[in-house]
Amino acid sequence: MTATLKDDALARRHIDWPRALRAIKALRANVDDIQHAYEVMIALDGGQMETMYQRFLGEPGAGALLAEQPSLLGTLADSDTLLRLTPGSFGRAYMAMMEHSGYSADGLLQASRLAAGLEEILPGPDRQWFIERTGCIHDLLHVLTGYGQDWAGETSLLAFDCGLEPMRARIVGLLGTALTAPWWPNFWVHRFLRRAWLRGKRARIPLSYRWEEALQRPLEAVRLELAIEPVALAHPQGILAGGQTLPWRYAASSNA
Repeated sequence: MTATLKDDALARRHIDWPRALRAIKALRANVDDIQHAYEVMIALDGGQMETMYQRFLGEPGAGALLAEQPSLLGTLADSDTLLRLTPGSFGRAYMAMMEHSGYSADGLLQASRLAAGLEEILPGPDRQWFIERTGCIHDLLHVLTGYGQDWAGETSLLAFDCGLEPMRARIVGLLGTALTAPWWPNFWVHRFLRRAWLRGKRARIPLSYRWEEALQRPLEAVRLELAIEPVALAHPQGILAGGQTLPWRYAASSNA
C-alpha cells in the first residue's frame, strides 16, 4: 500500500509534455471543449495544485473554513440574495457584470465541473471542494480587476492570474495567446499584459479568503483589502478589449 501511494504521488509530480501538447492541439481546434483544458492542466501540473492546497492549509483560518466547507458556488448562484445587497457592494457589482454579459449559469457550471475534471491530481472530497471554490473565483476577479469577459479581457485576467499564482498551464496559455496578439506598434498588447501580470503579482489574495463575507462589503473596500491596484493606476490608457476575431483596442472599464 505504501509503495502504491508513493507511485501515485510521483505520478502527480510528473510533467507529461506529450499529453499536454496533444491536449493543446485539440483545444486550439475546439476552444469551447473544457475537457481539453483540463487535460492541459493535468499534464502540466507536476504537483503545483497540491502545493497550492498545502499552502492553503497553512494559512490562518484555513482549518475553520475547511471544516465548514461553505459553497461559494451556491452563494454565487443565489441571484435573488445578491440582488438584495447594498448598491455599491461587491455582490451587486458581480450581478451587474453577469447581467451585462447576459447572465447564465455556464461559468458556475464550469466551476462545478472543475473539481471532477481535476480529480486525477486533486483526489478526495476536501481537495475537490477546494478546487471548486478556486474555480468560482474567476468571475469575481473579473469584477475586482475590471477586465472584460471578451477574449482580450480573459487574456488580461490570465496574465493577472500568472502574477498571482504562476501555474505552468496558465503561463503556457498566456504565451500561446500573446503570440497571436498584434506586435505593432511597439508591442502595445504585450506591454499591457505585462502590467496585468505585475498587478497580479502585487495583489494579496489569501487562498482562505472569505469571499461570501466580502460580497456584502463595498467593492472598493474589498479591492483595497486585497491590494488590487485601481484600473486608472495600473492601466491609465484603459483596459484591453477585442481580440481573437475582433480588433485589439483600449476601452474604458465599466467598473473601474
